[in-house]
Amino acid sequence: MTPEEIEAKRQENFDMIAIGKKDPNGNTVYGVYTKGDEFAIYSTDSLNTIKGIRVRIDTKDPNDDEPIMNFQSIKGEFDKLKHVSDRCTDPSYAARAAHAISVAIYGDPEEAKRILQEIYKNIEDSYKERVIGKLIYMSGTFLLAFIVCSLSLYLYLCQPPFIVQDRTIFYELVLTAAMSTLGGIISISKNINSISVDKGLGKIPYFIYGIERSIFSIVGGVFVYFLIGSNLLFGFISDLDNSIYGILVFGFLAGFSETLVPNALSNIEERANNESNK
Repeated sequence: MTPEEIEAKRQENFDMIAIGKKDPNGNTVYGVYTKGDEFAIYSTDSLNTIKGIRVRIDTKDPNDDEPIMNFQSIKGEFDKLKHVSDRCTDPSYAARAAHAISVAIYGDPEEAKRILQEIYKNIEDSYKERVIGKLIYMSGTFLLAFIVCSLSLYLYLCQPPFIVQDRTIFYELVLTAAMSTLGGIISISKNINSISVDKGLGKIPYFIYGIERSIFSIVGGVFVYFLIGSNLLFGFISDLDNSIYGILVFGFLAGFSETLVPNALSNIEERANNESNK
């Protein structure tokens, strides 16, 4: 190929790096961070994550290896960053990483390494904060559940007459509340990754949020208890030989399911509307 043909091909490859087009390797381009005459930094990931960053260097002078060597000098730091990139998918981190790569290619690899190391630390710190926040959230949930379950276990095992016989409703409510907190714990454990943790919020709010989640579970269990007792819904439970066990099962479901109580309320509202229209 003549020098003119080589240059035309080089320009054609760079023209392909545009949002919505296919790059020279056949990957769809979803974002372009930096694009010059001799290099381009772009994303082939629709979420614009660090792992989707692609770098193309093609100098006009075939003997000019400096941009490639500068990029290779930071490749280790960049690969290290990609290894932890799944811990934070915020596209701003990818933009910062692309900026660091461009700084290296322009001739300052040491500054680029510093930027990449700073991004790595930010991702690690953010990840640790999210994990700690979720654990504190769980600890708040467990604390209230432990208290209620301990009380219910004491009443169930010791069977104090002044509670079990004289205050049967209170006794059954405590058992139901305990089951609903257990259901809440299972639900939270199952959906722990969906809990949102705001950066810099602190530990106490998440502890309170965890306690609040257990309170919601208890309220749901108590609501279901009275719902069954009033025969508004799930009336068949009252006809069982050991109705308390059926109540406990529904108490657990009330704590576990986020839709059981709202659906029950909608059902009651619909029945009330139908009765009023008759």
